[in-house]
Amino acid sequence: ILETSDTVLTDTIFKNNTAPLRGGAVYAENSIVSLNNVSFDANQANNGGSIFSDDNTVINLHSSTKFIFNIAKYGGAIYCYAETIINIMENDIYFDYNEATDGGGGAMYIQVENGKTIPLDENNASLITSEMKAAVEQARADIISGKVTVHNYESDSACPY
Repeated sequence: ILETSDTVLTDTIFKNNTAPLRGGAVYAENSIVSLNNVSFDANQANNGGSIFSDDNTVINLHSSTKFIFNIAKYGGAIYCYAETIINIMENDIYFDYNEATDGGGGAMYIQVENGKTIPLDENNASLITSEMKAAVEQARADIISGKVTVHNYESDSACPY
């Protein structure tokens, strides 16, 4: 799903799909993807066993969407990269038995780069305390200033910490 598309998937099953790199079932870039009663079952990829989202993508998770038994190195079910926004629109979204084989987010892996912060909107603003905001802003400032170094494991397959 590429380039400024607005895609709605309803009553759909993605099962036993494999991709060598990103998004075992769905790769989304610069798009809006809305999922309603969609099942992702036993999909695999290097990053994002079910979904890999890239470059200004919005993913709306609606009623009865399920992620079950998906596998990836990072983001067993979903890998969010480069300003992805995930909106959980209903309370019956399920993440069960997903696996990140290299330890990066069994259900969801969110890669934040260049000191960017996670967006606040009317759906999550009431859950975020002023202390949480201050901690995120301090971490962002420390990354930008160089006080905190962020290491990308994918660059050399090493964990120096």
